[in-house]
Amino acid sequence: MSRRIPPPPLSLTHLAQVNYSAGKTLRLTNFLLDTAAYFAFLIPCLLIFKNIIAVENVKWLSFILYFSYYFLFEYFIGQTLGKMLTKSRVVSTTANNSYFFIKIFIRTLTRLTPFDVFSYLRRPWFQTMC
Repeated sequence: MSRRIPPPPLSLTHLAQVNYSAGKTLRLTNFLLDTAAYFAFLIPCLLIFKNIIAVENVKWLSFILYFSYYFLFEYFIGQTLGKMLTKSRVVSTTANNSYFFIKIFIRTLTRLTPFDVFSYLRRPWFQTMC
């Protein structure tokens, strides 16, 4: 009778060597779900604060909420709402996670580039940041 030996636990070095790249369809699905979640939060905020916030400042509120949505979810949870629904998450390509805050911050800033929306059909620029 043979005894089954459990496999060794995965180390961070091993995880960094595995290709966790999301496919085009999954990336686009995450983007669409996150966009829907963002607008589901933005529109009620705008309606609640419509008498408080001047029309010319709506763009700044939209920017802050957009940045906060991606940054806070990805930094603290490793997933946005769209990624939770598709069971995907943000992983670092390096075994050293000491700069994870900076990587997520830069990744979130690069989402604000105007050509980023079209990049979901290939590897998005912000994914090179982690």
